[in-house]
Amino acid sequence: MKRGLVLFDPAEIPADEWRGRVAAVQRQLAASGTDVALIYGDVSRSDDIAYLTNLCVYWNEGILAVPAHGDPVFLTKLSPRVHPWMRLISTVTEIRSGPRPHRQRTGRSGRARTARRRVPRCPG
Repeated sequence: MKRGLVLFDPAEIPADEWRGRVAAVQRQLAASGTDVALIYGDVSRSDDIAYLTNLCVYWNEGILAVPAHGDPVFLTKLSPRVHPWMRLISTVTEIRSGPRPHRQRTGRSGRARTARRRVPRCPG
């Protein structure tokens, strides 16, 4: 788990690798008929989100919503004033803040449809 200074260095991990990690999750979602994967992260569990985005949520909590098609969205309680920094150190382009991130809406329909089943872990 990363602590302290978090950097985003494209030379360390190429953009294709980041896209490939998210694409692997999206293939599994599509194969299982699931619309979105909701990946929770907090002080003690941020590695899954960091693996997909380089975003290390060791200071609070958040949910990475990975749709079967389209870009992931990070849902958090954090103030929008930190969004520019979060975009700078990660691959996340869309961030939504609010007091209850688990109730924020995702997807074009405005509602998240989820299945109560586990999506197998991505190899890596």
